[in-house]
Amino acid sequence: MSETVDLSLYPLIRITVPEELSPAFVARLYEQLEPIYERGGHYVTVVDGTPVRRMPDALTRRALTEMPPKLERHVRKWSLGTAIVITSPLARGAHTALHWLRVDKYAVPEVAVSTLAEAHGWAVAQLESKDAMTDDIRQLVTG
Repeated sequence: MSETVDLSLYPLIRITVPEELSPAFVARLYEQLEPIYERGGHYVTVVDGTPVRRMPDALTRRALTEMPPKLERHVRKWSLGTAIVITSPLARGAHTALHWLRVDKYAVPEVAVSTLAEAHGWAVAQLESKDAMTDDIRQLVTG
């Protein structure tokens, strides 16, 4: 499975990642997110990490934390947060701990959850908090 950035339900951004994360993946991801710069309003991101089979190496982790300045400004201004699906309880705990260490860097909420349904539920609550919910998103999450 290859990674994708799906903006079709904006203000819900859906990202699916590959089995193995790499700095090249991170660079492509940031490029694929560039269209959000032209959009206004709040949004939330759901990252489907279920394909991931092992923890990213140090270079990839660093690439993930070094967001391009333009994207970082956009995230700080408009993002309502990110829900990341991580199936491994150990990896989810490690991710949560790392997020606590860098929480002030982006100043947006981030949760690590075990299922896509959980991630969508969290995303809906975030969007509803800013009256940014759409019927298309509601239909996606309620079936």
